[in-house]
Amino acid sequence: MARTSGWCSRHGWLVGLVWGLAESTIFFIVPDVGVAFVAAMSPKRWWVSAVTSVLGTLLGAVLLFLVIHLWLGAHAADLLLRIRGIHPSTLALASSRTADHGAGVLFLAAFQGIPYKVYAAQLTLAGISLPVLLLWTVPSRALRLLPVAAVAGAGGRLLQGSLHRHFGLWVAAYGLFWVVFYAWYWSR
Repeated sequence: MARTSGWCSRHGWLVGLVWGLAESTIFFIVPDVGVAFVAAMSPKRWWVSAVTSVLGTLLGAVLLFLVIHLWLGAHAADLLLRIRGIHPSTLALASSRTADHGAGVLFLAAFQGIPYKVYAAQLTLAGISLPVLLLWTVPSRALRLLPVAAVAGAGGRLLQGSLHRHFGLWVAAYGLFWVVFYAWYWSR
């Protein structure tokens, strides 16, 4: 565990940044998975991977915005439908919510189970400006990732002795939790 903890302390920022960027564009697993793990392994720096994940999402938002405006246009939906867990009904629901709430939909989206990239694409197609998209992205991601990291960091601090003694068991349980979660999520 000491090596993993040290690595997370030094490089956890990179996990957050890359995962935030990847999930906001084409990856299908939320950054909460990496952010929580890093925070639990490096409880004194619990916030670092959450903050850099928000930054990664901002980079992903810029990339998505530019790709839609310069290349994909209305065909963005075709690309989104190729990503695991995104269905036509997901796009329809996001489109309806976007029409009802505008950019504020990102504030609500933090806890709705529809990937960020779907809302970002819908907002871009609806003609929202990049600065507005970025402005609403920050609270959308921070509202979920900072509490997840804080709880994981507190858990890592509280369970530090057990984590050292039973590291493999804790990692297996953590991995199993996310496998079960995504099996359920993708089956609905």
